[in-house]
Amino acid sequence: MILLLIPILSICSIRRLNKLAPFALAANCMYISAVVIVLYFFFTHLKSSSDLPAVGHLHTVPLYFGTVLFAFEGIAVVLPVENRMNQPQIFIRWNGVLNSACLVVLSIFAVMGFYGYLAVGDKVADTVTLNLPQDP
Repeated sequence: MILLLIPILSICSIRRLNKLAPFALAANCMYISAVVIVLYFFFTHLKSSSDLPAVGHLHTVPLYFGTVLFAFEGIAVVLPVENRMNQPQIFIRWNGVLNSACLVVLSIFAVMGFYGYLAVGDKVADTVTLNLPQDP
């Protein structure tokens, strides 16, 4: 774990967003690959929705809100991106950068949540990748 400290601190010390673009591209490619793998598992292990409870427990509502806030936590990048745009007024339009990005994030999490619930049920692990088979 300590071996990762130097590369992570190096990346975190980059001050210009355009210098972070290759790292962001690599991270996005890995993220999309993970989403595709997990969705493939979900689609190949779907169960009947009639076997699953339609409503969860009330004590898990705070966990839901924490997960939603985590999903949309990219707020630290919003202002620098808006400041560097050639036309900042299109940032917050109904079809602007912010709303489009939030719609993509919402769609990914909604699809993962819906099909994950159909595949795994209410016995889902804290990290969804722990529901994947552990053997090669």
